[in-house]
Parts: sequence; structure tokens; C-alpha cells
Amino acid sequence: MATVSSSAPHSSARPHECLDRLALHKLDALQTSARLEEFRIDLAAQSASLYQRAVLLEFSQHRTEEAFNLSERARARTFLDQLGNDRLDVRKHLPPDFAVREEQLRRENVSLQRQLGQELAKPGLEVNAERTSLLQSRLSAVRKEYEDSLSQLKLSSPEYASFLSISPLTLAEAQHQLGTDVTLVSYFTTPQITLAFVVSKDSFHVVRIPVTELQLSVAIATLLDFSGESEAAILKPLYKWLIAPIKSQLKTPTLAVVPYGVLHDLPFAALTPDGQHYLSDSYTIFSLPSVSVLPYVHARIKPGGDNLLVFANDKEEGLPHLKYAKDEARAVAKIYGAQPKLGNDATAALLRTDIGNYNIVHLTGHIDRNTQSPEFSRISMGRNNEDDGPLELNQVYRLDLKRTDLVVLSGCQSQKGRRSRGDDIASLSRAFMYAGAPSVIASLWDVDDEATKHLMVAFYTHLKEGLSKAEALQAAQIETRQKYPNPYYWAGLVLTGDPGKNGTANLLAKSTKR
Repeated sequence: MATVSSSAPHSSARPHECLDRLALHKLDALQTSARLEEFRIDLAAQSASLYQRAVLLEFSQHRTEEAFNLSERARARTFLDQLGNDRLDVRKHLPPDFAVREEQLRRENVSLQRQLGQELAKPGLEVNAERTSLLQSRLSAVRKEYEDSLSQLKLSSPEYASFLSISPLTLAEAQHQLGTDVTLVSYFTTPQITLAFVVSKDSFHVVRIPVTELQLSVAIATLLDFSGESEAAILKPLYKWLIAPIKSQLKTPTLAVVPYGVLHDLPFAALTPDGQHYLSDSYTIFSLPSVSVLPYVHARIKPGGDNLLVFANDKEEGLPHLKYAKDEARAVAKIYGAQPKLGNDATAALLRTDIGNYNIVHLTGHIDRNTQSPEFSRISMGRNNEDDGPLELNQVYRLDLKRTDLVVLSGCQSQKGRRSRGDDIASLSRAFMYAGAPSVIASLWDVDDEATKHLMVAFYTHLKEGLSKAEALQAAQIETRQKYPNPYYWAGLVLTGDPGKNGTANLLAKSTKR
């Protein structure tokens, strides 16, 4: 382990290092000029290994500030560009026949998904493999046609021609954004080592951690298998790798974690040195996609309010019944004196109409992550008629959360999505942030139905009492742990974005504007 906190003079670069920098510069220029998010993500993936080499080079030359700045250029750039530009509504320039065809494709997608669910819900021996394969093939074709049509529409839109590439924050700008009670830890994994950039309002340290991407991937995959092996046996070495080397630098009550790569799948709150005391016992924890999103998170913070919208759907064809979903919704709504929408009354159409009028939005239901076509990842919703379908990720992007300060996605793997090598993640949680929510609570794995109900009731109780969003989650996890000690039951939910300010000092320096 090595800790570095100051910069040294530049040394002469070797020929291959100059070539790496030139290639990185050219790829950055291409990414800046690319008009579609999909192209930007592809380009970022191509530059990922170059960024890793460049960051390690700067670190080895003791140019730690430049190493940090490069690490910010390497992560979640497409999401940063989305946040930093005016919201683009390509439908303002719809060709006459596009809206008609889009609605046809949407209905066909809903119908095929429903038929597929019905087929898969049959007992194993009764499932028609040929029909299942045909439905899956038709579903893929419909989604491909929709994606291709949308790409062509974007390319023809004048708004996309003016889409700007947003510059990431420098170290000095990042420090200016932080409150005095927050320490930010930005991890950067490589095939050789992992770097931890530890940033506070008035200090900066870089710690070299001798753990590789592969070691972390194996450990986290083993943890998330939850196969009965003691989770503490895996969480303790992860703590030793990721927290112990920087523990002396964590001097504030609030900890902001910026993951990278496989670390997006890790429940940092559950890291433990001894199997009895957890990181969330000592720190209020929240996460960020990158340090550079801080100004845009701040811009999305809404005035306080407790106007709560609760939607819960407990059934989806082909999937297990969520026994406690409606009970959770009723209990959460009761805390705020709200009336939940349940079952078939909880339709996507109604949600799209009402969601922009609420401070807090709580959604409970099955979540289907589509790793092949992320735009079609979806939250199951109620069905009052044949045209009702799920709420898909591409529809979430078009929501206008003008009053919403917090979205809670109480469903399985709602935090996860398809991750590019450029560290952009197409996920429901980030889509809700793009739509205007400064904070999203979502899950890392298939959470337990009953334990999640217990945790959510505790969370909203503490939130109503005046704790910040991050503090309320911390308190709820500690309480849930008393009844369900295994981290599987209490550590799966994470808060991304603004941690709130009721119980803690402000995260962001309000005078800062970009």
C-alpha cells in the first residue's frame, strides 16, 4: 500500500506513453463529436484500457491530481453529458408516421411479453419450447426495430446536433463542491492494482491498493451468490482491501462512495472488519456515479415536502407472487397519510400522469433487467386493460419529475443495469435521476420480500421524523439487521445522489455554480 498526497515534477514520457496519450486524445475528440449516446458509450469502452494505463502512469510519476482528473474522464461520461445538457425531446420533430409506428411497436412489445410470460408460467413439462423460442425471436425483432427507428430519429433531430460534451470536474472543483462533513472515496480499478482517491473539503490522498479487478470480481460474485457460505468470510477481506488502507483518512460522519467497474455491485454498507461491526455503523453512506455529477445532483434538489406517491403491483405472469408488496405499500402510505395504488390500479399510464406532482415516489413490483436491450428494462405495473403494460426504461427518461426529491425502487436488482467498459450504466435508477430526481434508492440483488417491507417501514418512519435520506436508510438497515442479521436481508438497498440535509450538514457548497 502506498499513500501519496502531493504532486511531483513531470518526467519525460516514453514513446509508447506518448502514443497512448495521442490515442486517448483522439478517442476523446471522437466522443465529444458523437451525436448519439450509444456511439459515445462505444467510444468510451474503446478508451477504457487507455485510461487505465494513463491513470497508472500519472500515479507512478506522483502526478496524483492529474491521475484523479483522468479517472473522472474515464467514468460515466455519457450520463454526465445527459445531465449537463437540456433535456432533448426528439418527439418535437416526429415524422408523420413515426408516432403511429411507435405506438404499434409498443403494443406489440407488450403483447409478446405477456404471451411469453404466460408460456413460461406453465409447469415445466407443459412449456412449449418452440413457441417460447418463436416469441423470444419476435420480441427481439420488435425491440431492434424500435431501437433502430429511434436512432434514426435522433440523428435527424436538430437538437442532437447541438448536444454538448460536458467537461468533468477537476480536483479543485470537486473539493469546492463538498461540504465539511463529507469524505468522498473514488475508486479506480485496473488489471494490476486499485487506486482509492480520498477527497475532502481541504485534503486529498491517493492510496494504492494491491488488489486486482479479477480478485474483486471473484470475491463480489461469490458474495452475491448467497449460496450459504458465511458472507462475513467474503466481506472481511473486501473490507481489508478497500477500507482498511484508507480508514485513517475517513474523518467525517458522511461517506460518499464513487465505485468503478465491478464495485458498482458491492454493498459498501456491509463491509466488516470482524463480522460484527459494519461500515454503516460508523458512517452515513451514499453513492455517486462520478464526482462530476455533483453540480447536477445539487440542481435537482427540491424544497422539502412529504407528498408521497405509492404504487405496488404484486403479480407478473411467469414470476413469483410478491407476498408482502401490497402490505409494504399500505404501511408506507399510512406513515404519510397517503392512499396507495395497488395491483391493477397501479398502471404505468396513471403513474406517468401523476408522478410529477409528488415529492417522494415509492414503487414496488417485479423489475426485469434487460441486459441485451437496456431500453426495455422494466417495472411491472397493473393492467386495467389490454393496452396497459410495464413502465420501461425508455419511458422513464421522458418523465418530468419537476417536484420529486426522492424515488424508491423497492424491487429486485433495480440499481443494476448493463455496464459498459467506459463505466456507463443503463439502469432504471440512473434513468430516474436523468428525469429529475436528485436521489434514488434501489437494490443490488433480488431482495427478500418480507425483510424489505420491514426495512422500508423503518426507513420512512425515520425520514418522516426528520432524518436525512441517507441517515434514514442507515438507521433502517441497522434496525433490520437486529431481526435479519445476514447482510442479504438488509444491505441490498443503496442510495445514489443527494443524501439529504435534515440531519446532516449540506453536502454541496451552494455558492458553487457551473
